[in-house]
Amino acid sequence: MGDDTVVGLASTAGSKFLSHPLGVGAFSSLKQVAAELPADSWKDYGTGVKLGRVARNGDTQFVFYDIADGASPDAFQEHMHPGGELYLVVEGLIFDEYGEFGPGSVIWMKPGSTHTPQARGKTLIFVVWPMGVKLTKQA
Repeated sequence: MGDDTVVGLASTAGSKFLSHPLGVGAFSSLKQVAAELPADSWKDYGTGVKLGRVARNGDTQFVFYDIADGASPDAFQEHMHPGGELYLVVEGLIFDEYGEFGPGSVIWMKPGSTHTPQARGKTLIFVVWPMGVKLTKQA
């Protein structure tokens, strides 16, 4: 964590982040937005991971990742965020090289950061990509 690649708020016990508990209403609203996305907004990668596109404003994208319980450990490839990445764990648990983050965790990854996330259990995260995402290795 010394390189400040990841900074943010997290409610995960024992994390090196500040604690900021979000109200239950915030999660209910985000779950409802995800549930009401049209079917053609979702892309199923066949690995237990679905990407739901919420909106785009210029280079900034707003998406959900819906990760099934038992999703393949390599469902996410290593990738880089040219403009950074902000994500909120709505339910479940997401982890990567920088830590483990549960419901209520709000994570900011600085521009140019690289990671390979995984999930435990059914997980829903809301993601903001200021300049998209780029794969760092070919599958």
